[in-house]
Amino acid sequence: RSYSKFFIFLIYSLLLTPTNFFATNIEHGNSVDAIQANPCKETEFATASHDKTIMVWDAPSYKCRMIIKGHELGVWAVSYDRPTGTKLISCSPDKLVKIWDISQANAPPQFKHNSLLLQAVFDNDANFVASVGADKVLNYWDLRNTSAPVTSFNDSPNVLMSCDFMPND
Repeated sequence: RSYSKFFIFLIYSLLLTPTNFFATNIEHGNSVDAIQANPCKETEFATASHDKTIMVWDAPSYKCRMIIKGHELGVWAVSYDRPTGTKLISCSPDKLVKIWDISQANAPPQFKHNSLLLQAVFDNDANFVASVGADKVLNYWDLRNTSAPVTSFNDSPNVLMSCDFMPND
């Protein structure tokens, strides 16, 4: 797809000349720790930063169209929901996973780990979430009730850095 080539070019441009790329746009105030393309809208991507913000970008114009604030510490991961591309999930060393509806300005649902978080992702239907962090635990959450994880896997001797779901095709 032509957008895939554009996205690769964008990442290449950010790595080589981040100041020039953001010179005429809103810039994150600290390092960009995650970048994610919208799976349903090929002209949109999101970035997450140590400046405690998530920015949603219009890819063709290189313009930031939305700034999302709400984490107390830097945002280390961001990911879109696959079915609609209208929700973002983020996590932070503030121990919180937050789900943002980018089509509305709603206060996000959130749930907590016992230590800093490194990754959170939606399942393929955006009904469940997996999250991992420095507590060496993978939590599996049902989004209809986030008061406690459905299950937790805490057998890892090491910090868990990443997680994802297999496609359910």
